[in-house]
Amino acid sequence: MMNEFFMNLQEPVFRPPREHDALIVQATSGCSRNSCLFCAMYKAKKFRAKKPAEIEAEIVSVPAPFRGGVSKIFLADGNAFCLESSDLLEIAAIFKKYFVNNRFISVYANPLDITAKSPEELKALRAAGYKNLYIGLESGSDRVLHTMKKAGSFKDSERAMNMAHEAGFVLSVTILLGIGGKKYRGEHAAESARLIDACAPRFVSTLTTTLYEGAPLYNMVKTGEFEMPENCDIIEEHYNFIEAINADRIIYRSNHVSNFIGLEGVLSRDKKNLLHTLSRFKEVNSGNNFIKLKTGGNYEI
Repeated sequence: MMNEFFMNLQEPVFRPPREHDALIVQATSGCSRNSCLFCAMYKAKKFRAKKPAEIEAEIVSVPAPFRGGVSKIFLADGNAFCLESSDLLEIAAIFKKYFVNNRFISVYANPLDITAKSPEELKALRAAGYKNLYIGLESGSDRVLHTMKKAGSFKDSERAMNMAHEAGFVLSVTILLGIGGKKYRGEHAAESARLIDACAPRFVSTLTTTLYEGAPLYNMVKTGEFEMPENCDIIEEHYNFIEAINADRIIYRSNHVSNFIGLEGVLSRDKKNLLHTLSRFKEVNSGNNFIKLKTGGNYEI
């Protein structure tokens, strides 16, 4: 309600499920890269970064009684962490001035946004109140990333997450099941698991690639340029991904609406049970096609 009446948000706006109770402040509109073939989230937006003074002018319009109830802030849009560190620090100072009960700030961050900052800048941002970085890794396979026109590589993601860890950030990352297509599904599962092992983020979530009108991948599938895996292939890919992860104390979730089956547990403690559930699911649904084709609507990552 607070966002609807007092904040100047350019729709559509997306936020992670864990930020459902956070105040959303839009520091950027859209995504600074916006090149990924599978994504339709920001294709209708032209990227724009707001100046800290503009953000403060919006916050001033929030009545004082509401400000005291803000304990979490999510900084939108797609990769607001791409802003210059000086601007991010100024924004954090503004939040501290008006939201005295706020505990921390969360934000979407591309791996290349992280590596563009120095270790000293990252530590300063963490000290200023930025805590949770939500990172869309999508895949650990360089070939899959290249095919999907997502800038960066396995090494870039590994370096970014290690830098963020050293600065004290909490990392929540996503992997897209099915994004390797039929051609690279084995490599996608193996390399994605290897990337998770290399960095051991606190939270790992899997989503299933969904075709949205407006995303270039939608037309690529229609023309046959990209071949989506069948449902049984994606379930097997999901199984192989979890099976290959050896890191400990990772909170794992596969409870997004795009997924065929909801899973949740701690790796590697619950690995055996998760794999058993996936095996049973595959046996029961071996004859069905779960690939969903969506033509609109909002979704969260």
